[in-house]
Amino acid sequence: MSESSHAEYELVLMVRSLNPASVMEKISELTSLGDYRLVRKGIENLRDLYFDTPDHSLSRRRLNLRLRYLGSLARITLKQSPGLLTRNRNERRETELDWSPSSLSKIIQAISSRGIRLETNAPGVGDPTDSMKKLGLIVIQDRETKRVSREIVSVEGATLAELAIDSVTYRFEVGDIMLDEVEVEAKSKNGQEVVDEVAQYLTRMFGPELQRWKSGKLSTGMKIEKLLDNGRLKGMIEEGRLKQEAYGLLLGN
Repeated sequence: MSESSHAEYELVLMVRSLNPASVMEKISELTSLGDYRLVRKGIENLRDLYFDTPDHSLSRRRLNLRLRYLGSLARITLKQSPGLLTRNRNERRETELDWSPSSLSKIIQAISSRGIRLETNAPGVGDPTDSMKKLGLIVIQDRETKRVSREIVSVEGATLAELAIDSVTYRFEVGDIMLDEVEVEAKSKNGQEVVDEVAQYLTRMFGPELQRWKSGKLSTGMKIEKLLDNGRLKGMIEEGRLKQEAYGLLLGN
């Protein structure tokens, strides 16, 4: 069983362009940024489902529970987000496991240790999504991501961070909404400095078309859903994409 538990540090850059496909293509064609080389990793198609209790007890404790599908494979992840007053707001504690009954049991134990009791100790056999629902959990977000990845490599050949060029489709009851963004995530001990430096390179290169974004995908999707529910995005969606003025609402929401 593949398992990882670590502090995740990443920055998000949102593509705010009248021609987002052009910006994404230009970024994907980059082979270097400053002294760093960008090494192709490939393309992944991800489906992410986020779960919570009906009374949102996980969210209230800043816990994010995710089931990720990559083809026929599934992984389960529990993330602990920092508080708003925490100095390192871009750093999160993450435990990620290949899907299995024992993995589900570990996640249940981790959730229980934070004072949250689930309905039943589901065995985790069979469909992962069904197993999560048997615990009394509900899906709070459903999204798909086409990810083009690049390793950020030093002159010496060490992998320091990762660049993820993501085309994201959020699934809402009223219809799909697509966004494009870039994530830069640390993959080494000194990766935080590299993440900050790479983000600065990119924002200088692309100017206002690439904006530093304070929210991750989950939070961004929740904000979009809230704006949809209260009607504030009326007239601000065209062909499944947000118009430029909608991003201002997301930033202020």
